[in-house]
Amino acid sequence: MKHFFLISYILLLAPALASGQSPEVGSKGAKGKTGQETLRIATWDSAPFAFKESDGKWTGISIDLWEAIAQELDQKYEYREYDFQGALDAVEGEQVDIGVAPFTVTPDRFRKMSFSRSYMMTGFGIATTTAEDGHFATLLRQIVNWEFFRTLSILFLTLVLIGGLVWFFERKNNHDQFGRRPLEGLISGFWWSAVTMTTVGYGDKSPVTLGGRIIGLFWMFLSIIIISALTGSIAAELTVFRMSPKVSGPQDLRRVVVGTVASSVQATYLDDEGITSRKYESITKGLEGLAEGSISAFVADHSMLSYSVAKDFPGKIEILPQTFEPNFIAFPMALEPEQSQRINLKLLELLERPEWRSILKKYNVNP
Repeated sequence: MKHFFLISYILLLAPALASGQSPEVGSKGAKGKTGQETLRIATWDSAPFAFKESDGKWTGISIDLWEAIAQELDQKYEYREYDFQGALDAVEGEQVDIGVAPFTVTPDRFRKMSFSRSYMMTGFGIATTTAEDGHFATLLRQIVNWEFFRTLSILFLTLVLIGGLVWFFERKNNHDQFGRRPLEGLISGFWWSAVTMTTVGYGDKSPVTLGGRIIGLFWMFLSIIIISALTGSIAAELTVFRMSPKVSGPQDLRRVVVGTVASSVQATYLDDEGITSRKYESITKGLEGLAEGSISAFVADHSMLSYSVAKDFPGKIEILPQTFEPNFIAFPMALEPEQSQRINLKLLELLERPEWRSILKKYNVNP
């Protein structure tokens, strides 16, 4: 979020600044390019924004948008495939003319290259798996907490109270089972109340006086309620724990092993936040590490995570619904200002037309 407003301001001014540049100052494009020359397009495998189909044809949100722009401008182009960092370096080094993939705009990148108008705002997402601890470990996690100990303490005092009341009525006429002295009576009464509550019913002790039997009858019915509530509560807690993800939000990233794509904006964010992370060459590799248990969470673009998990890891990996650290996606460009302006104008026109919504719908991405 810390760069959100800065980037918004930059993206609003970028095309205006680009159109006012002279060829000698800050222009990264090959001089004299026209709409009829073949533009070199850098891209990388980044579904659903850019990826190859089985026939080798590039497709995706960014690809479809660019091809719609190129078609209306009658612009020739050719794709050149890189990895993520290679594509960035290619645009910065003017080895290509445009980057067409989910390139996020950051202040550092904006200082090194020009960008088109942003065509999409997205955010960071977290992929994780559900807890897989054994039943014993799960039970320990539930027992070792203040709430559970408080419940046990209340239950213990209740057993002592009920046992003490039974002893009070039984101490004269049934002292063989409950004893005469208070300490002996409390121990015997506690034993009887515990056995009665758990419905074990050994029969070694039982009240014979009217008062003792009234207490006993009351305790039998109350015990059913207590045991049912306690059993249901523990079962629910254990079920929720086993079904809950290891990570519930960004606040949990510091306590688990985290992975992300090397040189990505997510990697920069984690480094800035002091969160140690393992770097992977692609989202697919990172999700494989998550599925294998090498890491507990993987941070990347939310749309890309959702698409990859639905395609390759259904039912194995969970994507948290919330996003964080919103960022803008745009085309990095190494072109003359005039041609950049033509592309930006056509981009803005397309974003307002139904074709853009159709592209997003095609890849199951919300506008």
